[in-house]
Amino acid sequence: PLILEPWQCWLFTTLYGWVGADNMRRFRIALWLIPRKNGKSSLAAVVALYMLVADGESGAEVYSAATSRDQAKTIAEIAWEMARRSPSFREYFGVRMGSETTKSLFVPANGSKFAALSADAHSLDGLNVSCALIDELGQHKRAAVWNVRDTATGARPQPMIQAVTTAGVDVGGVCHQKLAYLEKILDGVFVDEQFFGVNYTIDPGDAIADPIIQRKANPNYGVSVDPADLMRKVLAAQHSTSEM
Repeated sequence: PLILEPWQCWLFTTLYGWVGADNMRRFRIALWLIPRKNGKSSLAAVVALYMLVADGESGAEVYSAATSRDQAKTIAEIAWEMARRSPSFREYFGVRMGSETTKSLFVPANGSKFAALSADAHSLDGLNVSCALIDELGQHKRAAVWNVRDTATGARPQPMIQAVTTAGVDVGGVCHQKLAYLEKILDGVFVDEQFFGVNYTIDPGDAIADPIIQRKANPNYGVSVDPADLMRKVLAAQHSTSEM
């Protein structure tokens, strides 16, 4: 069983707890910037399984995507393994498992499916996406995959696009563009009621050797993030510009 930490409960209840007057989901796009080793791929796998079987969407199409098919399969492998280890989950929802190579999942009774796709945007045309999980958006040089996913959701009543990523350093990439957009929403520059985002990070001037600052940037501090190991890396980085 996956035991959710309070910050993970907050993410899920915020994303799925708000609805509009039409009882449809409020948030349609979510951007999670979460440092390494904080369990973001496992969270995305939970979303994939939920959107596959419990979102009330007949013929749901759930996809994970990244810069390569191998990277896209990271979320798929975790979701596939969760399903494999839970026969009661498969039986209750009628889930059938694809091969160990594809790591895909199916619900034959209503035509729903979950699969990993590569970053080749041309191969994504014709999809009817109910949920897209974009892994490591910070590594995407272009917005092609995001744009194709976004335009492929038009026929769904309450689609969801979720990007789960570490921050990255490419200020010209799509992740930086989306982060800048999120910051304007958070700063009240403009309003977008359907865009949800969270950025776990430090602030300018923060002393990264301070455990309180390390905890601020790592929501799973002390759980999947080992404080001693993190401090070791911080101390080493103080003597290396590249590691910093």
